[in-house]
Amino acid sequence: MSKFNFNEEFPAEKTEDGATPDANAVVDTSVPTDDASAKTETDAADATDATDATANTTYTMNDGTQGSRAAYIREKFVSDNMSRKDIAEKFEFAYRVVYSATVNLTNDAESTTRGRATQNAVIQVTDANELVVTVPGVDGAAAITYVQGKAIEGDAPATHDKARNEWIQEQVDAGANRGDIAKLLDLSYGVIYNITKEQDGTRVKHDVTLEDGKVVSRAEYIRIKFAAGETRGDIAKELDVPYSIVWQATKTEKSDADKFAEVVAELTAFTDVVTDKAMFETILTSLKGVVIVEAPATDETAPAATDAAPVVDEAAPVVTE
Repeated sequence: MSKFNFNEEFPAEKTEDGATPDANAVVDTSVPTDDASAKTETDAADATDATDATANTTYTMNDGTQGSRAAYIREKFVSDNMSRKDIAEKFEFAYRVVYSATVNLTNDAESTTRGRATQNAVIQVTDANELVVTVPGVDGAAAITYVQGKAIEGDAPATHDKARNEWIQEQVDAGANRGDIAKLLDLSYGVIYNITKEQDGTRVKHDVTLEDGKVVSRAEYIRIKFAAGETRGDIAKELDVPYSIVWQATKTEKSDADKFAEVVAELTAFTDVVTDKAMFETILTSLKGVVIVEAPATDETAPAATDAAPVVDEAAPVVTE
C-alpha cells in the first residue's frame, strides 16, 4: 500500500510574491463595504446625534432660569430684539431652527426690506394724530378706510406720513394700552413693548367674574381654566387675548426655594474635596434646614413681553437672509 501525502496531492496556492501562505493565519471573513458610502452614513449619524444633543441642551434665560433651546431663541428674538440672522450666527444655530422657533413672532430688528416689523416703517395719520389705514376692496368692491380702527364712510381724511415707532411712543405716553396699539397696527405685543419699554405706559388690571359671582384676576381665571384641562389656545380665544398672555399666566417657574435647594445640592458635590469634611457637612445640614420665604403672587399687571409664547412645531422653509 503506497503512502498518501496530502500536501503533495493538494499543494497550497502561492501568493503573488511566490510565498506559501501561513496555514494558521486569520482569514478576514467580513463583507467588503464601500468606504465612501460608509463614511457618509457615519457622518449623517453623527450629525443627527449632534442635533439631538443640541436640542436637548438647556440654556440660561435672562431671569437666570434654565430654558429649552426654542425658548432661549424666542427670548433673544422678542426680549433682546435680535434678528433671526443674528441669532443664528451668534449662537451657531441653524437658521431653520431659529425660524421654526419664531415663525409666528415679529420684532423690530428685522431688515427694512421685508416683514411688517421694520424699523423705519411709515404710517399715515390725520392732523389729529389718528391712525389711518385703507384696505383695498376685493373683486371690484370699494376700498375701506379705517381711522383708529373704525371704518368710516365717504372720502378718506387728509393724512401725512408719520414714523410708526414715534407714533407708537406718543400713543403710550398719552395713556393708550399697548395691546390696543398692537391690534391697530396688526403687530405682536412684543414689538410694541420693545419700542416703548423705557416708558411707563399703562398697567391695566383685568378682572373676570366667575359664575358664582366671585371676581378673580384674569391671570387667575386663566390658571383655573388651564387646570381644568382647557388648552391655552381655547382660553386665548375665549378671552380674546394674545396667546402669549395665556402662556405667561400658565408657565411653570422655579420658586426661590427650588433655586436655593439646587444651590445646596451643587455644594454637596464638594464634600469629598474639602479639608474639613465634618464641618462642611454640618454647614450643609444647616443650609438644608433653611426655609425660604416666598414672595406673594402678584396679579397680571405687568406686560408679558419677556416671555414669548411657545410656537407649535411646524416645518420652516429653508431660507437665507
